[in-house]
Amino acid sequence: MQRETIAMFDQHAAITPADLAQSFDVLCREPPRGAA
Repeated sequence: MQRETIAMFDQHAAITPADLAQSFDVLCREPPRGAA
């Protein structure tokens, strides 16, 4: 169980703060479908 969690974390470790900021910016500009 713990080994799987660590593997998942390693997979996402490649995401940089810049990637997160870009994704957040896209979400702010393009509301998800179904949103009022």
